[in-house]
Amino acid sequence: MRFSAVMAQTVVATFSLFSVAHADNIEWLGASDNWSIGWNKETDSPFCEVDWSAGERLVTFAVFPGHNVQLGFRKTSWKLPAGAETTVSTYGVPPLQVRAASDQVLLVHDAPQGVVGSLLNTLTLTGYSFEFKGNEGQWWLPKLTGIGVETGLKECARRLDTLPTGPTNSQPL
Repeated sequence: MRFSAVMAQTVVATFSLFSVAHADNIEWLGASDNWSIGWNKETDSPFCEVDWSAGERLVTFAVFPGHNVQLGFRKTSWKLPAGAETTVSTYGVPPLQVRAASDQVLLVHDAPQGVVGSLLNTLTLTGYSFEFKGNEGQWWLPKLTGIGVETGLKECARRLDTLPTGPTNSQPL
């Protein structure tokens, strides 16, 4: 898939996943396969986002100063009830508690410190799957690789490292 096609698909999907993010606030730094790396220039609290998209599915890791990481899942055909809670499992970590943020978005909450960040780091070494309860089944995320992705990740890390690491008031996910 060409870079511009990936960016267009991700911009539309990301706009719906992030409640405070607008497509105009995102500077895309790199992409490869179904992965896109962007810098969200939210004025109060900028952050790096690492997106995987395939069809109507989107997984977003939001990385803040201090490398605090949040995780969200979106599927356009979902019709989640308000406040619904469930778990999502993956190999090697305790089940992740997720809560509906909208009728199409599940956000991880109450994850032990460092777990979501370690999942993102693991993706630079190997792919893995998320197993959803019910009839959703498994979402396989391939290894986070490719020149565009590696360059984008390095640039995001450089930018994050220049920001203060205090608590953020912004909750994009």
